[in-house]
Amino acid sequence: MSRSHRSRMTRMIQCFLFIIYFLTLIPPVPLPVFGSSPSPLIRTYMQALRKGVIPPRFIQYARTLAEQKGFRNGAGVTRLKPGDRYYFIHRNRSMVLIHVGHRPLSAGLRVAVGHIDAPHIHLKARPIYSKEGYILLQTRYYGGIKNYQWVSLPLALVGDVFTRDGQHRVIELGLKTGDPVLVIPDLAPHVDRPYRSRTAREVIKGEELDPIIALQSPDAGENPVIRWLQSQYGLAPEDLVSADLDLVPALTPRFVGVDRSLIGAYGQDDRSGGFASLQGLLELSDTPEYTAVAILVDLEEVGSGQNTGARSRFFTDLFRALLHRQNANVGEIELARMLRQSFVLSVDATTGIHPMFTNVQEPRNAARLGHGVVVKLYGEGFNAHPDVIAWVRRILDRHGIPWQTHMYKVDVGGGGTVGRFFAQRDMEVIDIGVPLLAMHSTFELSSVRDMQAIVRFIRAFFEEPSVPEIPSSLP
Repeated sequence: MSRSHRSRMTRMIQCFLFIIYFLTLIPPVPLPVFGSSPSPLIRTYMQALRKGVIPPRFIQYARTLAEQKGFRNGAGVTRLKPGDRYYFIHRNRSMVLIHVGHRPLSAGLRVAVGHIDAPHIHLKARPIYSKEGYILLQTRYYGGIKNYQWVSLPLALVGDVFTRDGQHRVIELGLKTGDPVLVIPDLAPHVDRPYRSRTAREVIKGEELDPIIALQSPDAGENPVIRWLQSQYGLAPEDLVSADLDLVPALTPRFVGVDRSLIGAYGQDDRSGGFASLQGLLELSDTPEYTAVAILVDLEEVGSGQNTGARSRFFTDLFRALLHRQNANVGEIELARMLRQSFVLSVDATTGIHPMFTNVQEPRNAARLGHGVVVKLYGEGFNAHPDVIAWVRRILDRHGIPWQTHMYKVDVGGGGTVGRFFAQRDMEVIDIGVPLLAMHSTFELSSVRDMQAIVRFIRAFFEEPSVPEIPSSLP
């Protein structure tokens, strides 16, 4: 290499080093991050997901939020007047909140209803057993889960136990930092060859969803699980017969993506709908024209049976009792007229179009995360009447709330909501929600923008003074 060439190379290196040094003197410019400082609404939603991992805990948190907004326990209330705010808790698993409007209840209600149960794994009545030196728990699944998603995952044990003499014990293991967790161990690839022919739905069978809770002592001494139950809770194994204990993912809700535009958490189907129904009501600052009602129900994932699901008579009986508090002379005809003039938002999540599996949706009619409130048009008798859909569109557009529609691909997908049970009470029902990715999984994804939009809409729905004309021949 010539001397002149070496000189040029030296100058280039010196110039490069100077540029590097100069750049170190310039303070870094932060990249714009959407949601880097989450709104109070989103913080409260994520807190609700963290605390409300089973229906009784969600109800407990909802009660706290309601009381902070001036709602009172309505048990024993004898009179209702405009502006009154009450809540009614049914067996610690469902809840009704009302904000009494200027018009009498007989003019109809504005209702938003969402379910607060989610797919999970439930303990059997006599769950504790030993096998190959491990102590495990017998379980069965609740709702539509993909079994394989629940293996090699930290699990929390949450629920309530009642002893024979009526004492109540609350169990929460695995939710706090430092808590031990349970786990259903997967089979290593080194030894799983005999099981590789199983289909996706049977990779892990239902009777194989048993988590490890402890090791059996080699000297066959006292069972550590029984000792733990006795020392921590004063319980015996037979007390688990009168228990309601669930396994849920021991995962904290997190923002997903560098723009923080997504929320990842367990149970967003349908605590997203339950939370939005609740929050839309709590955000009302003035007395609405029509009485606004938020309903949180249990058991949707297994058909809404029992007396805390949407089929329960409790809700009709409560409506009757409230109507009676405003007019002691009302009868069944007045109740029927009130229900017929009521409008219900059935708020439940739906599936968003998946970037890797677009063929399972019909793109023109598929919902997308980040595109706003979903108006569900499933067909097959699920759709609201066209005049009600038009009325909802007017509210959305007047308030500048982003919205979209969703219908499943024919012969591929489908689903229903609790809305049908309120329609059977002759109430006008429309299904709405937010789209999710990985729905029914242990870590579902929702959009920050969609959650903000649906709460805005539910509040606007409660505040809307107009009503569509509903033709009916009932006198």
